[in-house]
Order: sequence, then C-alpha cells, then structure tokens
Amino acid sequence: MEINESIDFLTEVNTPSIKEYEEKEEVSGKVNISQDLQAKGANESGKMSGNPIGLAMWLDRIYNQSISTVTGLNVQQDEKINELNIAITGLEGHNETLEKKIEDFEENLIPQKKEKIKDLEREKESEKNKKQEAINVLKVELEKIRGGDLNLIGSEVKTGDKIGFVIGLGILFCLTLYLVLFYTSVIFNAFILNVKNETIAATLRDEIFTATIVNLEAIPNTWQLHGIFGTSFLFLATAVFLALGYLIHKFSQEKKYGFMTMLYVFTFLFDALLAFEIVKKIHLAQYNSGTVEVPWEFSMFYSDVSFWIILFAGFLVYILWGVILSYSINESDKLQPAKMAMNVRGEKIRQLKEGQEEDHVRYKKMIADIKTEMEEVNADISNINSKIQSNSTAIDTKRKKVETTRNTIEIPHSEVIDKLRTFTVGWTNHVNSAFVGQEKEQLIQQCQQVIDKFITDFKPSKIINPESI
Repeated sequence: MEINESIDFLTEVNTPSIKEYEEKEEVSGKVNISQDLQAKGANESGKMSGNPIGLAMWLDRIYNQSISTVTGLNVQQDEKINELNIAITGLEGHNETLEKKIEDFEENLIPQKKEKIKDLEREKESEKNKKQEAINVLKVELEKIRGGDLNLIGSEVKTGDKIGFVIGLGILFCLTLYLVLFYTSVIFNAFILNVKNETIAATLRDEIFTATIVNLEAIPNTWQLHGIFGTSFLFLATAVFLALGYLIHKFSQEKKYGFMTMLYVFTFLFDALLAFEIVKKIHLAQYNSGTVEVPWEFSMFYSDVSFWIILFAGFLVYILWGVILSYSINESDKLQPAKMAMNVRGEKIRQLKEGQEEDHVRYKKMIADIKTEMEEVNADISNINSKIQSNSTAIDTKRKKVETTRNTIEIPHSEVIDKLRTFTVGWTNHVNSAFVGQEKEQLIQQCQQVIDKFITDFKPSKIINPESI
C-alpha cells in the first residue's frame, strides 16, 4: 500500500500527518537495528487507533527504510567484484602459463623427439648396412677359399697341434672303448640280469652266485640268452650315452648352455637310476646266497659305496670323453687351414647376423620408448587444454557474475520480513488491549490481512538497481 493512498483517510480521522512523523522520527535514514520495533508498532498503533490503513502505511515506510539500507551494501558489492576480478586475473594468468607450456611442447619438445626418432632410424639403417657389407665380404672370401684361394686364410688361423691331436685321438679311443664296456655291463646288470634265475642256476651247479659292478661276460651272456636282438639292444643303449656326449659338444660350440645343463642333469639322473638298480641286484644276490642277512630297503642305496662307484665311474668318464671329443675335433679343424679359415669366417658371419638382430631389437625399443614419451606429451597437452577450457568457462562465469553483481543487489528478504512482522505484532498488541468485542476482532483480522498481503507481494527474487534507490 502506497503512502498517497492513505492521506485522505488519515486526515478524516484527525491522525498526525506523515510529515509530522518525519519531523519527530528519523524514518528516512538507516533503521537502527537495536530499536524496539514491537514497541514502536504499539506506539504508532495507539496514535492511529490501530487503523489497518495506518499499518499499511507504516509497513510501506519500514520496507522503504530497509531498502535504503541496501545502498550500504555497495561497499560489499565492490569487494565482491574485486574478489571476482582477482580470481579472473589469476585464471587468465594460469591459462597464459598453460598456453606457453603447450607452445613449448609443440614447437620444441615434440619436434626434438621426432628428430631423435629419425636419427635413431638412420643409425639403425647405417649399422645394419655396415654389418651387411661385412657379411657380404666374408661370404665372398668363403667362396674364394672354397675355390682354393689360400691367400685369404690369414693369421687368424692357428696351426693345429699334431702331437696333441694324435694323443687326443688315442685317449678318445680308449675312453670310448671303456664307456662301451662299462655301459654294456651296466645295461646288462640293470635291464637283462635276472638275479633269481642266476641264483637258482648257480645252486644247481653247486656254486654261489654274486653279482658284481662290472660284468665282463655281459656281451657273450646276452648273445647266448637273447641272440642278436639282445646284443643289439646292449650296444644301442651304450650308443645313447655317446650320442649325448656328442650333443653336449655341439651345444658347447653353439654356446647353448641351457641345453648343455639339461643334458648333464639328464645323464646324471639316468646314471644314478642305473646305479641304484645294480646296487639293488647286488644286494639281492648277496641276500639270496646268504652273504648278508638283511633284506633290501630303499634307503640302502645312498649308503652303499658301490652306488657311488657306478655313478661316478660312468658319469665323470662320460664328461671327460665329451671334453676330449671337443678338443680332438677342434685340433682336427686346425690341421686343415682352409677349413679353419672357413669356420672362422662362418663364426664371424653368425656373430654379425646376431648383431643385426640385437641392433634391430635395441633400436626398436629406443624408438618405441620415444614414441611412448610423445604419447605422454600429447596426453599432457590434452589435459592442459582441458584445464584451459575449464579455466575459460570459469572466467566467463565469473565475468557474468561481476556484471550481475555490478548491476543488481538482492533485497535481504528474511530481514525485511522479520522487521515487518515485529512491527505488526506491536501494532496488533495495542489493538488487542485498546479495543474489545467485534471491533477488536475486526481490526486484528484486517491488520493480519494487511501484513499477509504485504509479505505475499514482497517476493524473495525481488532485486533493485542501486542507481534507482
């Protein structure tokens, strides 16, 4: 309700004019928060006899009074705008730093890494070509040596030791013969010898049968009992161990030490198994003949000296045979300069090819590492762009907030309503005490309608422009 609408009514009821109140009260300035609005409402209600129109007038005045205090918020408004501007400046500075970082990545770091990849690819190709040229030269020399050109043999070929070679062959022959006899005896005792049958046969001959580690009658007994097939098995089984020794020599030449170790372990375990079986049969023969009284038990094998004799008499000689074989073959090559020269070049070609493969793997890894680094840089650029976009969005939001803050101030809705209600309570308290009956109820109802309507019309979203106050 506006003031002009109530002037005539107030004049008719002989109440003081608004101007008189303005002269007596400081109503145009800032409302003193500590002032007792309820007491003032009762006082003004008494002066205007609780008239609802007077209440509407005072509610309007209090409202305008409260709005006038909003102008005091201009200082807070400037502070808020200043804070927003500082935040905007910080975000803009951060974006500039991020943009310079991206620029450094795109103009310096990424081109450097691309150039490094090109350098590595050129180095890789150069190394490959150098090794390939060396391989081609060696292949040409190989063909010339095969054709009889001994001028290319060179000083890298060492002259073989003829005496050492002959001695080595002699030792190798003796060891081979030893291994054949040893393993035929061992294979016979382990796989063919039947202790029970031999014991019965010896008993019939009034003899005592005792099995031994080495059975020199293994070959004739096998021939007698099993003919050519049994004898063939005996020799072929022996050949298995010689073949294993030869394989160890080849793996040694090719530096395949893993396979060598596997063969050594296999041979050792196989020899141990044969030794176990022979020791067991020796004990059974002794037990059957009454030489020993204790029956065979599994744990006896490792405490029996015969077990270790069989194991090392076979395995250690087998290793020695392989070493002598390698020595003899190497010395044989040295006695043939052309063959030795070809072997030397063949080894160099093999090493160069391995070098090519190693170079390929090494350069491939280095290039892959740099590409991974480039992917990480691109990911950083993407993240930085996201931050820049996020900062730009925040800047736009804060600029709009600055503009809104600069042009508008929100009315303190809850504070104004508290003042209006407090004043109205004082107003109706006077009506409640000064009037009775229907007139009191009617005035209170009208006052309530006035305050309800005023509050309903006063919306929380209502904003004002400071320049219009």
